[in-house]
Amino acid sequence: MVLQHVHVIVPRGTHPCCREVPVDGGQIAIHQGNILGAEAYATHAQSLADHPADYGSDVLARLQAGHDVPTTDYIASRTFQENFQAEMDRYLQRYDCFLLPTVPIPAPPLGATTVTVRGKEEAVRPLLTRFTNPWNLAGLPAISIPAGNVDGLPMGLQIIGPRGQDAKLVHMAHVVETALQKL
Repeated sequence: MVLQHVHVIVPRGTHPCCREVPVDGGQIAIHQGNILGAEAYATHAQSLADHPADYGSDVLARLQAGHDVPTTDYIASRTFQENFQAEMDRYLQRYDCFLLPTVPIPAPPLGATTVTVRGKEEAVRPLLTRFTNPWNLAGLPAISIPAGNVDGLPMGLQIIGPRGQDAKLVHMAHVVETALQKL
């Protein structure tokens, strides 16, 4: 399952409408991983060298993987990030926000490492960040609000706003959450 489109609503000065914004979730994940991995390793390098036992095995493995990100990949990922940021900024010059689910699945059972999505077993961890990675990479403000339940499990609605418009985003979230509570 790859995030391919994001719905954009509420164009400025007109009636609400829906549009799709192409987002390549696979490319986002690769570049987000390269940047986060390399930067997390750089941040923790001295502590990892001095006190590796202070880290859980899963965290230690992820941090050490950041050491192996080639410089050329890191630079390519930062270039991708800059281009993606500019592209998303252009969309948000025309629209007030993006709306999409916070995650592509209902909340998984506590401790679950896999879930079935459309008849296929998928790892939980990457699913939980699939719809948030693009906005983290773009450096855009985002907020998640309760949006009901699916099969008794909570779902969140993610609202992404323009860069530097955090207060406006919080206001939009309040308006949308209030409207959802009335449904």
